[in-house]
Amino acid sequence: MSISDQLIKKVRPEIRQRIIDSAEALLTEGIDNPTNDQVREHLGGGSLSHISPVMRHWRESRKTQHEIILEMPPELHRVIERSIAKVWSEANRLVTDSIQQIQHKARQAVATASEERDDALQEIIALERKVEQQMQSIDQSTTQRQQLKAQIIEHELRQAQLTSKTTLLSEWLNDRDAQLQELNAKLEQAVSDNKDLQQELINIARDYPHGTWKGAPKDTTARTRTMSG
Repeated sequence: MSISDQLIKKVRPEIRQRIIDSAEALLTEGIDNPTNDQVREHLGGGSLSHISPVMRHWRESRKTQHEIILEMPPELHRVIERSIAKVWSEANRLVTDSIQQIQHKARQAVATASEERDDALQEIIALERKVEQQMQSIDQSTTQRQQLKAQIIEHELRQAQLTSKTTLLSEWLNDRDAQLQELNAKLEQAVSDNKDLQQELINIARDYPHGTWKGAPKDTTARTRTMSG
């Protein structure tokens, strides 16, 4: 592969085609041998490092064509060249239109994809907000559950304290009941002893005028002690 071919392959096909189309267009305008600068001016700009190898190859191709049609009359040669140039121009126009259509469709596809991406982002943002709200609700429920659990524990502690106090109070009341029963028994015994003593005193008082005491106790002191005990 020659150096010229290597340089041409480095030029993108669409740029290569535009350079050739410009050269062919200059031919139709009556310029038989367009220069690199003329082609660049016709293109409206460009790099000579791209234009030069393509124009060299184009000139060589034209030279080969000239050698083949060397015996043709000049007028016929010009007509053929102009016809070829028109064909290339039309082909270039069609290619350009196709490229523009492809670019237009590509822009539409990009715009549609951008809209779908924006819609997806909005949906993601809405979902994130919903998840955040649910997490907040879960946090609130957890806090309320912890508060209720703390209240239950507090009530259980109070219940335990009340149960303990109730048990102590019941024991105290039981002790007091036993003491009251004991006191009631002693009181009943004292009342009974008091009644017996009063009866004895009545009997003594009844018998006193006759000078004798019937039924008087032999040991009044002992009786009194028994009553007081």
